[in-house]
Amino acid sequence: MFCGPIYEEHHLAFPRIHDLIALLNLSGGLIPELDPLKPRLAHLSIFGIASRYPGVRADRKAAEEAMTTAEDVRTVVRAKLGLP
Repeated sequence: MFCGPIYEEHHLAFPRIHDLIALLNLSGGLIPELDPLKPRLAHLSIFGIASRYPGVRADRKAAEEAMTTAEDVRTVVRAKLGLP
């Protein structure tokens, strides 16, 4: 999950869930840089779960928005971990 390495670094247990807002809230403020992305994370959570089921599809715009959000989150988390 997107916060897993940070949780592990701080010895925090985290559940195996797909709700990115819940995972962010469990961080106890360890990644405040992600707070402005909460609306986009909520959308990404829904997108990530729904698209796994037959008959559910995302259009190109939704897929591009999901990728942009994922890339933005990755950038924040990598910076937080001191990675390039």
